[in-house]
Amino acid sequence: MARRQWTQRGGSINRRRILQWAGKAMLGIGLAPLVAACSIVTRPRLFNVTMSGPDPTMFLPGSLTIPRGATVIWKNDDIYPHTVTCQPTEGQAGASYAKLPQGAQPWDSGNIYTGETWSYTFTTPGDYLYYSRRDESGHMLGSITVIG
Repeated sequence: MARRQWTQRGGSINRRRILQWAGKAMLGIGLAPLVAACSIVTRPRLFNVTMSGPDPTMFLPGSLTIPRGATVIWKNDDIYPHTVTCQPTEGQAGASYAKLPQGAQPWDSGNIYTGETWSYTFTTPGDYLYYSRRDESGHMLGSITVIG
């Protein structure tokens, strides 16, 4: 049985080989959206908040909306230490600034010094209000809305 071959400049191309290439190309085109969707779903989502100061001291941005499962990383760019605290029952004056959605656990970073970072992954949807225990003026407040 003779094989059919197409001739192209400088040589011949096997029809079977062309069909194999075409099949692989079609398979790749068909799978590309599925692979892309998987990478979007499994890619960790990171959001950054900067603690700036010294006058005024603040969280930048002051509010975020993030998907459930996202991680927020706070970095202290101020010359003074700060905390990232969401403890409504802490008993300090700042505790009145904190709010947690039902089922979420309170959190506190402890002191974060100049150049240091601290992160938290949000798994419970809802509204969070947080503050820095080191800010005596009571103006260093932030909010995060977790959707999904």
